[in-house]
Amino acid sequence: MLVAGDQIGDWIVEETLGEGGMGSVYRCRNAMSERIKTALKVMKPHNLDSAADRFVREAEALYALRDPAIVRVMGFGKDESRELLWMAMELIDGEDLETRIKRGPLLLDEARSAFRQVAKGLQHAHETGICHRDIKPGNLMLTHNGRAVVLDFGIAIDEGRTKLTAQGTLPGTLSYLPPEAFEGSQPDPVRTDIYALGLVLYEALVGKVAFAEVKGLSATEQMVRMMGRKLQSAALDPGEGLPELIRQLVYHSTEPNPNRRLATMSQFAMCLEDEPSPETLKLMQEKVAGVSSTQETIELDLGGPSPEEESAPEPWEGDEADTNPSVPERLEGATPPVGKRGPKITGGKLLLAVGAAVIVAVLVAMMGIGLLAVVRGPSVGPDDGCHGGWMPACTELGWAAYRGEGEPKDLVKAADL
Repeated sequence: MLVAGDQIGDWIVEETLGEGGMGSVYRCRNAMSERIKTALKVMKPHNLDSAADRFVREAEALYALRDPAIVRVMGFGKDESRELLWMAMELIDGEDLETRIKRGPLLLDEARSAFRQVAKGLQHAHETGICHRDIKPGNLMLTHNGRAVVLDFGIAIDEGRTKLTAQGTLPGTLSYLPPEAFEGSQPDPVRTDIYALGLVLYEALVGKVAFAEVKGLSATEQMVRMMGRKLQSAALDPGEGLPELIRQLVYHSTEPNPNRRLATMSQFAMCLEDEPSPETLKLMQEKVAGVSSTQETIELDLGGPSPEEESAPEPWEGDEADTNPSVPERLEGATPPVGKRGPKITGGKLLLAVGAAVIVAVLVAMMGIGLLAVVRGPSVGPDDGCHGGWMPACTELGWAAYRGEGEPKDLVKAADL
């Protein structure tokens, strides 16, 4: 859209940094000083009619945010000759987290520092009434001096797009959307951000995407496949080699039931302190207690782990689900996603129960809000009609795909039939 040498306001384009669905980002220098740089976001012309007001409101809101972990907005305006809206933002010298993870998992201290900064920055944004809704590794920058910065607040997300569109898309990035986003209702944006940041922390610690998209599928096929995987997955556990408080943080951030997740980014940040406070440990105890049942117990000891407590975990009782393509693959070097219990954390000799009934209740609740989960052997059949926003075509191929025995391409969006 713009090339090197073009001028927008006081900024002269040097190179293109990236492009998205709604606009492009350019590296620019100030017209009066080559030493003053900016990352200039420019909205594409075809988006002006539908999104100009939102773009301006977003720029105004971000301009008011002042946190080291949030990219600063230096100004915004409109190029009348080109009919382009632009937003001048702080130019970050570093690499995005997605690029960093390709070299391997983050060291524990590196992850603690980066995600603590990000969580505090997002808490500041949430308190200002702004939710990101598209947290992913590509939107988090790491500078060479250890600063972590959140980018792209809402530029690619229309706040009004909370349901499936005619093109079969959802706001945000499929791999990092929470299960409730597939129900067609309005998810809690704060807990949406918490879920996504929990997935990104898991990815940073393990080195692999928990819910990776599959190449070669259409947008609709990708969505159907991801919907099934998200609705069948339990909360995640990054593995026994990590401190138990970190494991609990990931677990309680990636809970399928949003009401059982951490409630604020402040809580997220608390769990990443080098020396967790008694308040933090109490919070984790309460979170575990809140999802407990009487069918299985775990023990918390707020002191250090004893040798017997470091023994191998119980066999995962969801092994049979590994043959189902809608269940995330196990990650080498990590324990499988926690199905019937949270990871054991040490502290205080408090016996807490976490049972299979929790996961069953979560799935039943989700299936009762207008969406039938893509599970093997559903209790509904072709003659039951289309009860939710997403259903397979009423054909044998469609129902085979719905049961996980066929191809996603055999599913269609019933609402568009």
